[in-house]
Amino acid sequence: MVASELLDQGTRGTIVLQPNRSFSWRENLWFLFGIGTLSLLIGLMFLLQGFWLILPFGVLEVGLLGVCLYHCARFTHLQEVITFTPDHLTIERGYDRPTKRHEFHRIFAKIFVQKPVHRWYGSKVAIRSKGKEVEVGSFLSEDERKSLISALRKMVSHFEAPRS
Repeated sequence: MVASELLDQGTRGTIVLQPNRSFSWRENLWFLFGIGTLSLLIGLMFLLQGFWLILPFGVLEVGLLGVCLYHCARFTHLQEVITFTPDHLTIERGYDRPTKRHEFHRIFAKIFVQKPVHRWYGSKVAIRSKGKEVEVGSFLSEDERKSLISALRKMVSHFEAPRS
């Protein structure tokens, strides 16, 4: 998801990037509960027939599925915020709060779009200044990346325009 807006009467602009969330955490828990119930029923049926070793492996399988669902759901809460001011361009990245912060002088910052090597791969959007490069929106789909490029162009043209 790409959301952009101008704040403080146009003196500050932000672009917020988030990955797609196919399921909420509650829906993931319902899915895990359904799979866990099915696995427990199958394990109990085999336990009653004397094959007791299947039940612990079923529980282990559901536990591993829960860990994988947690990591996938956690990734969908990653957020990147690109902030434009008249003097600086800031990129903040994190889950609950910003954990990484990159700050550039807006005048020296350049936005690069690298075309994909093969049509199966997506393009790459990066911001570069004085030898330092930061890729933004690596988790976005190709259509969302195009809207990111459009939002970046609008922000740059807004801040490049002479003030009266």
